[in-house]
Amino acid sequence: MSVAIPAPTPLTADERAVIARVVDQAPPLTESTRSRLSALLRQPDGFAEAARAAFRGER
Repeated sequence: MSVAIPAPTPLTADERAVIARVVDQAPPLTESTRSRLSALLRQPDGFAEAARAAFRGER
């Protein structure tokens, strides 16, 4: 059985703003992780894939 996975949709400006606020208020994140998340927010597509790549190996 094959399941079609829809292409990622770009985040809206409101979604980006909410994520940015959460990232700014999250003290446990390292500066490296904060920087990576900020870079991800600037990407129009593929947020989930890029987020998984950014967090690979980090806890």
